[in-house]
Amino acid sequence: MLNYFSNAPLALLLQGLSNIDTASRLGLSPIHVSLLVSQLEEKLGANNKAELLKMAKDLEIDFQNPDTYVTAY
Repeated sequence: MLNYFSNAPLALLLQGLSNIDTASRLGLSPIHVSLLVSQLEEKLGANNKAELLKMAKDLEIDFQNPDTYVTAY
């Protein structure tokens, strides 16, 4: 199960934001977002970011409103 800390970056990345834009939106550094992506790839068994995002879509988590996740930070 993914937590809020994982959901927020995934939600924004699924909307097409870059790591830099995602970091800015969440108040994190771009390196931190890259690290989160790498950790999620490992956790879910994805080989790259594109595969990770496809897997995230398949999880059927409601990513439509990522701002609800941002408040968890």
